Amino acid sequence: MGQTTSSPEHVEKGEIVQEFTKEELQTLFYHRCELLLKPIELAFLKEDFKGRDSITTEELAKILKFPDNDNPDLSQTITALFQVMKTIGTFPFLKSNSNEKLLFEELVVSLIFFSGRYKKIFSRDYDFLKLFFLGLSDRPQTKESVANNEKKEVSEPPKFKASLIVALEEEEKLELKARKINWSKLDIVKDYDGANIEELLVNSKRLQNIVTLCLILNSIVRQNQDSIPKQFADSVGRWSEFEVYSLYLLRYADVYLTPDKLLQQDITYQMFNSGVHGLLPYFFQINLNRMVCDAVLSSNKFTQKIEEEKKVDSTETTVRKKHTFPKFQESKLVSIPFLSYVSSILQGINNPTMLTTSNLVKLYAGSQAGFSIRSLETKIFKWQAPTLVVVSGKRVKSKTMQTNRRYQKFDEMYPRHFLALENHLRDWQNDNDKIAYAVLVNQPWKNSNKNNFGDEKSLILSILPRADYFKSVHSNILKGELIYFNNLGMGLGFGNNQPLNKNETKRFIPGDVSLTIEANLEFAVFRHLVNLSSNNDKFFQNSQQSDVAQEDYEDRFTITSIEVWGLLVSGKELEEQRKQWEWEEKQAEARQNVNIRSMGEERAFLEMAGLVGNHGAAGGSM
Repeated sequence: MGQTTSSPEHVEKGEIVQEFTKEELQTLFYHRCELLLKPIELAFLKEDFKGRDSITTEELAKILKFPDNDNPDLSQTITALFQVMKTIGTFPFLKSNSNEKLLFEELVVSLIFFSGRYKKIFSRDYDFLKLFFLGLSDRPQTKESVANNEKKEVSEPPKFKASLIVALEEEEKLELKARKINWSKLDIVKDYDGANIEELLVNSKRLQNIVTLCLILNSIVRQNQDSIPKQFADSVGRWSEFEVYSLYLLRYADVYLTPDKLLQQDITYQMFNSGVHGLLPYFFQINLNRMVCDAVLSSNKFTQKIEEEKKVDSTETTVRKKHTFPKFQESKLVSIPFLSYVSSILQGINNPTMLTTSNLVKLYAGSQAGFSIRSLETKIFKWQAPTLVVVSGKRVKSKTMQTNRRYQKFDEMYPRHFLALENHLRDWQNDNDKIAYAVLVNQPWKNSNKNNFGDEKSLILSILPRADYFKSVHSNILKGELIYFNNLGMGLGFGNNQPLNKNETKRFIPGDVSLTIEANLEFAVFRHLVNLSSNNDKFFQNSQQSDVAQEDYEDRFTITSIEVWGLLVSGKELEEQRKQWEWEEKQAEARQNVNIRSMGEERAFLEMAGLVGNHGAAGGSM
């Protein structure tokens, strides 16, 4: 190209408009994108292509440095990415084309969108998520496009008007001409090349594969560039673990998705738009950016330590000299895929809390320390920083309700909302559901048998069978005091008023949105009431998920696992916790240094009682 086919046209308000053919606009947009690549990045890309003008799906996987893996889901994910890059690569025209390979120019354009650099082209914030959905969708060829294809050989190519920032000069280079076009004002940019996105569908399984890949990319620690390929390969080897959580995320878009029918279920744009914007507004852009920057855009890689990491490293070195914090080990509930899943939700809802393997310490696990309120108290009360409580189990079945006396006792203490004969399960709830919730507790734990504690940074997360979140209500009266730890037989409450516990009368007072764990750590209830309020204080907001927001429901479950993890959020909290642990160690050493052998008469008495001393000697009754 290089020659424009028409002279500039001056319209009202001094705007300059010029006409271009489809091929001219595509070429100019490619050159505009190429300007956003650094010379070294462009050189590496050309080297990856090895003189070819196009690549296959398998060759794209190698360029993106995907590990060799026989997993069919990974193969399908690469195919889906290839399709998206083919569609976006022809921007600003988005109609599908017949070329089975990905052209070099298409790769460059798609990389600019995946990396987020497209924001330097458009004067307004272009909706990348809409473009991404369009690329993933199954788009039948429209009658209009068929007609256009038939007319190609017999008619002159159509022209498209483009608004210019400054008039073009004939002898200018393509790069300069590309910069003078106001791409935001192109009609085909504004209407996504005439695509009727509201009618488009994306297969749920295909979308799940992309979400799984993004969760894997989100799990990679990028402090050492050389370790990224191994981390990527290791996580891909755990695909099925990440895949479980990807389904829970997708259920925020459609609560009725089922794992055995994903190939037959589709996601509409309305579902995708409300689900992603409500829970994961930055999820795809951030992780696709990581993918291309880790593998392709070499000069954008994380090749140096940032100051914050240096501070963390120096702090850890200091701590090791004084006190060694336990190294992170995955547990039954908290794993690398779990952390990627929860941290994605926290980031999506603008919660500043970071969950990483370097700032989490396991304080309590019921499977190890025992399911006891006293054991839980012993393990978590000395932690002087925020904590994450994770509780999971199985939905209480009707047989348990009718025959288990411990549940019946709990049920008597917990006020009913649904009638006994009423089906309390909603359409998206099933008898065989596994259920898990997590609670972010910002303040240190304490006995609260009379008054609640906490603040408005507390947060309840639905972990499975679907992702959801419940933020604390802002109230100058309640002040976020929404947690109690009652060791007098009433357990733990999040979003409840203080339970009634006197004169042999025990009764919970749950909030409309609340999580209640009874004292034996055996049963729990998450309650979400919208239509008929309990008239109790409301500490947490309702769900924002479109299918759930206006529904009254409960999740009653038998607890199978419960864990509490400590979070080291800041250097100050790290230092305070270190001092606390060092003091406890000194107290323990002081108790151990008591020399029983020098206790004289006291020792003789203890020997008579059989508590110390001659345990091997024959003795009689006392």
